[in-house]
Amino acid sequence: NGDRDERAGAPLRGARGDALALAATLEAPSCGFAVELLLGEEATAAAVKGRIEDLLDEATAESELLVYFSGHALPIARGQRHNETFLVTSDFDPARAAKRAERFLSLRWLYD
Repeated sequence: NGDRDERAGAPLRGARGDALALAATLEAPSCGFAVELLLGEEATAAAVKGRIEDLLDEATAESELLVYFSGHALPIARGQRHNETFLVTSDFDPARAAKRAERFLSLRWLYD
């Protein structure tokens, strides 16, 4: 997750703590998941997308995958009638996302 609210520029108060708490729960023996965290500045769009792609490549029919994002999503106008919603990663730039959506982490990319 990114640690800033890109619209207001204010630090996110709970995102990091929420991610750490969920990771601890998932790693507990009762759940048994292997967890990889991307926090703060390391949570770039390319890093998050790359890790999701790696997980999908490594998955088998028996795999259980969970991707959890603690942070903000932001709709961006892309053309006159089209909005696309992006997860606000540490490197998110709304102006660039409007022009080059593939460089960022959109909900459309996740659905596809």
